Amino acid sequence: MLRIWIGRAHTGKSMRIFREIRELGDSSQQILLVPEHASHQMEVELCRFCGDTASRHSEVLSFRRLGDRVLSQAGGIADTPLDAGGKLLTLQRCVSELAPVLTVYRRPSRKAAFLKQLLDLFDELHAYEVTPETLSEKAAESGGATGDKLRDLGLLYAAYEARLCQGGRDVRDRMSRLRDGLDSSGYVRDKDVYLHGFAYFNAQEREILRVCLRQARSVTVTLLGERNSREDIFAPALKTMEQLRRLAKNAACPVEIEEMTARAAGPLGALERYFFAEGPFRIENYSLSDAVFPIRIRESANALAEVEQAAADIARLAAAGKARFRDIALAARNFADYEGIIETVFARWEIPVYLNRRSDILEKPVLSLLNGVLASIANGYEYEDMFRWLKTGLAGLDAEECAILENYVLKWEIHGSMWIRDTDWTENPEGYASALEGTARERLEQVNALRRRVRA
Repeated sequence: MLRIWIGRAHTGKSMRIFREIRELGDSSQQILLVPEHASHQMEVELCRFCGDTASRHSEVLSFRRLGDRVLSQAGGIADTPLDAGGKLLTLQRCVSELAPVLTVYRRPSRKAAFLKQLLDLFDELHAYEVTPETLSEKAAESGGATGDKLRDLGLLYAAYEARLCQGGRDVRDRMSRLRDGLDSSGYVRDKDVYLHGFAYFNAQEREILRVCLRQARSVTVTLLGERNSREDIFAPALKTMEQLRRLAKNAACPVEIEEMTARAAGPLGALERYFFAEGPFRIENYSLSDAVFPIRIRESANALAEVEQAAADIARLAAAGKARFRDIALAARNFADYEGIIETVFARWEIPVYLNRRSDILEKPVLSLLNGVLASIANGYEYEDMFRWLKTGLAGLDAEECAILENYVLKWEIHGSMWIRDTDWTENPEGYASALEGTARERLEQVNALRRRVRA
């Protein structure tokens, strides 16, 4: 049976899956399929909800990890799929061999950027099971420039796919091999399969679902939306639901659709439920026109205007004593677009701000210091390596001292063993045109003192 549970956020879809897995227990085997980025968190939640024995009867997998499980039984787990570089080289070889018969892509195909775009196109065609034969048929139907383009793409796509399986080796991606091996492996046979957190399924994933519908004891899919909603935001979920219904019909599998609902909780819940809906917006004792409604919706011309308005609101709250700076949070969907603006605007408004964001660990001062020192030794004390660690603030030089030393190094192209020799530097900090006396001599003595500290 295919069960589809559809509902808005916070209607209890996750908890219902966990509760059902706990109730089934050792009476069956359960698989919870989730997107790759959510697999760890869902595994933690499942163990917390079902207890220490959860792993005896259930497992949380992504499609990639399901592929590893299936290939370990069906064979092929030891085969290494091509990485991005290997795919580009394979495609470049195909282009070189087919160059004499190509029409549209003969010249652009020699560019690396074009090859990358072509590779992305082939990966997408493969995910949605568009075959080279389909492209050739469409080329014959279209004719003209469009037909020539589709013909070239069909030839390149066919040659590329053939090379991935050449010589008895299968170096395709794991999803392709999972699709081919799942049926024969019987890995999902008589199991209860749950798919949670997906907005849509591409053609490869739908083929995997088709096998699950034939072999599994039950398949349950959760979708974010409302069954009879006309809101655009839920259109993808409703389209996915129709695709799943057709899959089940083709597999002669009964379908059970259940809509899960929950009462809007507070103003934020009301906003989520009613803002894009038709009809009046009311929740408890509030209406959208009430001055006391705790949510304000604004439209700004650009990101700068948004941040300026937020800064003004924060300053007003702090000045009135209604909140402390540490009690206020500012959230943004695309934080990279706002980061520099927030730092600039908040500094002007004298608002302290802590930016909670992920960054490359190698950018941290301690690791930049270690990497810079090792790179300096390995590369012969070049300018970029030296000042990578000198500017971390952990090298014993402050920002002003670093600037003085850097200006001298750039002016006289200091590099290599000049950093570690016993004798002082003698070139004039002011250049060739000035005499080495007075202030210039004092600056040179300061530079040499800084260089001795770095050398030590």
